[in-house]
Amino acid sequence: MTNLRDEIAQSAAQLIAQEGLGYEQAKRKAVARVTGGRMTAAAARRCLPDNESIESALREHLAIFEGEGHEERLQEMRQSALRLAELLADFEPWVGGAVISGTATEFTELHLVIRRAEAKEVAIFLINQGIRCEPFVWSHAPGRSEEEGLWLDWESWGARLRFGHDPQLLKKSRAISAQQLRDLLPLPSVAP
Repeated sequence: MTNLRDEIAQSAAQLIAQEGLGYEQAKRKAVARVTGGRMTAAAARRCLPDNESIESALREHLAIFEGEGHEERLQEMRQSALRLAELLADFEPWVGGAVISGTATEFTELHLVIRRAEAKEVAIFLINQGIRCEPFVWSHAPGRSEEEGLWLDWESWGARLRFGHDPQLLKKSRAISAQQLRDLLPLPSVAP
């Protein structure tokens, strides 16, 4: 079962990197791809790798197939996320997701958690800055609550802003403060 689970994780990682699928959708498609669709739903659920296994496989995939290009994109995305966090500094933004975990692909959007404001207040601020934003609903598993959020086109990336004061939201999204993000970035080189 472990070899099958590893194979599914690798296939899911490839789908995430090459097609921009989310983890859950990539898992389902990877099971069908690896097993040729010859597995019952119950058996497939037992073989599904956890998200940490897929993230590990995605890191490996990106290192092998994208190498330095991935590192360059990751640094660009982190710098862009920092600029957005600095713009939104009054609202206590935290940056999370694949940009922080190091698994950002060409399909990845920036993810920020806003701690000190509601979506409407931040939307007004962004509009006053000349930045167009759109509301969206962040859906959870069936039967659980939905969250209001904002999507904006930021620099070369899309950005999703979530709003919440719950420390679990920060933990779940692996969010870090702007200062912690600054510490992740390489120091600028000084010309001789």
